[in-house]
Amino acid sequence: MKICIIACENKTDTAAALCAEYCGTLCRHNISAGSTLASVLRECSGLEVADLLNWGEGCVEQVTQLVACGEADMIICLRDPSPSAALMPELSELIRVADFYGVPVATGTAGAEILLHSLSRREAAGFLNRLSQNHRR
Repeated sequence: MKICIIACENKTDTAAALCAEYCGTLCRHNISAGSTLASVLRECSGLEVADLLNWGEGCVEQVTQLVACGEADMIICLRDPSPSAALMPELSELIRVADFYGVPVATGTAGAEILLHSLSRREAAGFLNRLSQNHRR
């Protein structure tokens, strides 16, 4: 699965903690992140992470294009929810395109945890199914 993880500057630590927590699941997938975040994720979790553009430098638009081209299966976009945060029309466009193509998007920590937990459970179920099939032979 191709997972894009993007975060505004004040959510980098949150993204890093989330990736460290779900490292066992994420390591089995293709992860892309904004360049600065990608470096942090590689350092703190040991994950292989491909670089995207940084937040505020075209990252959201780049992820939108990846979704439209079928190159992204899940988006984790940790943004600043405070009222003083700048509105980002490109983020609305990302969500619209992801909705159109059926790509799940989490825009906060709780949503990201739900997606990653679901992914890890699905993998565990697949493992258990393979295990039970092997025992039937």
